[in-house]
Amino acid sequence: MNNNYSKLILTAADYKCVLSVPTQSGVKTFNLVTLQEVGWRIKRDIETIYQVGINTPYGIQSHNVSYEGYALLQAGELLSILALSGLSETTQIQGAVLAIAGAVGGFSRSFGGINFSAEEFTLRARDKDSKINAPFVAASVT
Repeated sequence: MNNNYSKLILTAADYKCVLSVPTQSGVKTFNLVTLQEVGWRIKRDIETIYQVGINTPYGIQSHNVSYEGYALLQAGELLSILALSGLSETTQIQGAVLAIAGAVGGFSRSFGGINFSAEEFTLRARDKDSKINAPFVAASVT
């Protein structure tokens, strides 16, 4: 049997990332063309349930889901997005949507209700480029 799994392997070039930012004049959508890195963590609080008089748990309860992530992109692109959105800093982006989709295959992930929690920028002598790391918290994921 010859299984061809190569179509399941996507390189970074196979993805498209779009950021939709709510503004006073409506939602503005931006293709993130200089995105260097994007990552996320989906976490649920887990509680182990015990009975009185028994050392082993009888159940595990899962609750309180959280969605956290970050986007690392060129400073020029992020500053342009802020200017076109009428904002001056990344933490002013509230209620945005970040959509990530593979150009081939069925992978997609969309984070809704994003609030960016920080803007992390370091400029180093002799760097070839300048990047901003923008961590976020999302209200939903699909």
